[in-house]
Order: sequence, then structure tokens, then C-alpha cells
Amino acid sequence: KIRDVLLATLSDLASGRNNRNKTQPDIVIVSPWIRDVPLPVVASSPFASEIPFHFLPPTNHLSDILSSLRKAEAWIRVITLPGQRFRTDLGKSINELSNEATLLSKLKSPGCQVETLTGIHAKIIATRNGSIIGSANLTYRGLYMSRELGFLLAGHPTNISNIGLENFLPDLLSGTQDWFPPKQLSSH
Repeated sequence: KIRDVLLATLSDLASGRNNRNKTQPDIVIVSPWIRDVPLPVVASSPFASEIPFHFLPPTNHLSDILSSLRKAEAWIRVITLPGQRFRTDLGKSINELSNEATLLSKLKSPGCQVETLTGIHAKIIATRNGSIIGSANLTYRGLYMSRELGFLLAGHPTNISNIGLENFLPDLLSGTQDWFPPKQLSSH
């Protein structure tokens, strides 16, 4: 459903059905761990046929879908844990930092805020067309290997303020800092 929620937003933006709230992002992604994962395709998306060809993502990978959303001028905000130089039981390994840095570097651009927040544990994808709130990180393990739970809030085109997320997102996300690529990834 992650892919469908993102493609529904892409369809609306690319086709001009964009009753946008210019004071809030079109998409907010919160996940302590985030990778360029292929997003599950349960069935053919009903939204893909409505997306103009030049906006269609080349693959189902998260980075390609988000890049297509940027082409359609979506305002995206991504919040994740800050990378840590050394692996601890809860820290990110050098390989994980490298994979994450590649994805976040690709995303960080005008119109896509990439931020970090120490201690974040929430997992949310909030869009104008619905939201997914659950326990899965945006990683291969979180989406395909672990037993996770989540729910979809959907129904009709909306914006983040209409589904109630504006009541808790500001407090939850206060204290974010801009993300910058690590200068050097090494185990020393």
C-alpha cells in the first residue's frame, strides 16, 4: 500500500488535481531506518494508468518513486535517525550508513527536506491521499522479513491537516536538524 499511496499523490500532482495546502508538505516520511527498497506491488496500481508517461517512475524503488514525485513538484519531508560513526547495538553500521547516505543524497534537493531527529522511533508515511502508520521501517527487513503491523488511513484526496496528523506531528518532530552526507565512512 505504500506504493499506492505515493502513486495516488503523484497521479494527482501530475494531472493537475492538486488542491494543495502550500503550508504543509505533500508527503512526510518518518522512519528511523530508510533504504532504497523496492516497494511491494500487491496488484496493478489503479493510479499508474492516470500518471502521464514522463512522470512514471522507472522502477518500484523508493528513490525512483520519490524522484518522480519531485518532477511533479511535490514537497517532500523525510525524517530519520542521525547516522552514527560506529556501530552500537542500536546504531547504524558503516554499510547501513553508506546505503542510507546514497539514498538521502539522491533525495536531498529543493523541495525535499531531509532531516534527522535523535530518538525517533515513529514510522509514518503521510500524504495528501492517505497515510500509513505502523511498525515497519523502510528497509528490506522491515517490509519483507519482519512481522510488522500498520494501518492505512485513506478514502478521498485530502491533506495532512484533514486526517489529524497536524495535531501530533509538530510535537513529535520538533528538534529536527538538516541531514548532511557523512564526510567519511570508515570503521576507524
